[in-house]
Amino acid sequence: MTKLHISRLLLAMLSVFILAGSSLFVYIFTEIDGEEIVEVKISENEPGVVKFEGLGLSPGERCEYSVKLNSSVIDTASVSFDFTEIGDSLMKDYVYVTVEADGEEIYRALLSDCLLGEKIIFDYKKLTEEFKIIYSMPESVGNEAQNTEAHFELLITPII
Repeated sequence: MTKLHISRLLLAMLSVFILAGSSLFVYIFTEIDGEEIVEVKISENEPGVVKFEGLGLSPGERCEYSVKLNSSVIDTASVSFDFTEIGDSLMKDYVYVTVEADGEEIYRALLSDCLLGEKIIFDYKKLTEEFKIIYSMPESVGNEAQNTEAHFELLITPII
């Protein structure tokens, strides 16, 4: 890792610490070379939370997140995703959520469908230890999406 990478990493790092019972969860948001990297530490039946406030995309744009799950309990577990709206998300009808593992698309839906309250459950073995979540807006979307944003939380929970 070069000095430039290290300085970018240090400048872009934002750590949020949340004390929940006796477990400490640490969420680290960083950006290296334009790619968002999210590290989510979770423990048994306790969710990791990734907040997206003000996700804004233009037609043809995408925002890609590499997610690494760190847990000793999810080797044999399933993992659920719960998308929860935390504000007016006018962009939700134009943005697609895609989950990729090992370069293969394993899920794709409109963000508005994800926010309906249903859990999306993946076999942990499908996700591997690191996977990608991609938010994208098709180029065909017109001016109706101009100046819109999405505000939501993604809860990632192991199911034992």
